[in-house]
Amino acid sequence: MRRSTEENPVVLFRFPRVNATDVDEAIAFAIDVRDRALDLLALYRGARGEPFATAARNTRTDETELRGEFPIYRGNRLGGVLGGESTTAFIAHAEAISSNPLAYLFVTLFRDAQATRSPDFQYFQYFGLLEVIARSRVATNKVVVDFSGSPILGLNGKPMTTDGAQGAVYDLLRGRLQSANFVDDTFSVPQGSQFWDTVMVWSAFRNATAHYGGFRRNSPEQISKWWYPFANQARSYVESQNPPNTPRRLQHDSYLFTLANLTKIMVEAEVSLAATPYRPATR
Repeated sequence: MRRSTEENPVVLFRFPRVNATDVDEAIAFAIDVRDRALDLLALYRGARGEPFATAARNTRTDETELRGEFPIYRGNRLGGVLGGESTTAFIAHAEAISSNPLAYLFVTLFRDAQATRSPDFQYFQYFGLLEVIARSRVATNKVVVDFSGSPILGLNGKPMTTDGAQGAVYDLLRGRLQSANFVDDTFSVPQGSQFWDTVMVWSAFRNATAHYGGFRRNSPEQISKWWYPFANQARSYVESQNPPNTPRRLQHDSYLFTLANLTKIMVEAEVSLAATPYRPATR
């Protein structure tokens, strides 16, 4: 027991008084402050603590609410063929990321994005990962066309090119989706809109995070930016699709959910391209 305690120290974050309208608001506030402190400690100590519970006591009623925060596995619980896994493919992919540094970089960046708690940071990480892949696959100074082959015009009325991040990422994904016979609005948010608009929303949230640490509605600094209307309209749409006060999480944000899924598809494709068919040794 003593050894376990020494190797797994426990720390209590105590907030003597939190002014909130209800226990949900109080817990949300405490979690936000605590997580920021843990992120800072990770920088200092080279490791991040893992929260496992949060409790709040109502000083008026003397009632206490305890909420467990044990990590939840969000992947595919099925293994083997039913889960879409192949031993042969797994061995080939494992060898690929061992011998191909770029493929391993893609896998590592995707893992890091999945582990990130902040949706703002996830927009930055997933979109950045797609841009890195695009730079290795998409030609520069190429006019970006939509699913019908028509040039896409930028906000200045001129054709977009792959020199910009939005154009490069869109061209990468459009090529992949069209090769699989998907149409323009298959992965668009909301359904029925143009895929280019969805990419612009991703880019908007990415820019907000890169320059300001995240999107802030009605921020004087952000309102003047070209990308603000895209992020603001998307945030309003996401809020309209969820009950009031829904926490910002990947599963509640259809834009971020789609971005994460398409990034996963592209990383899997890159690992598959780097892999050589695995052939078991014969006796």
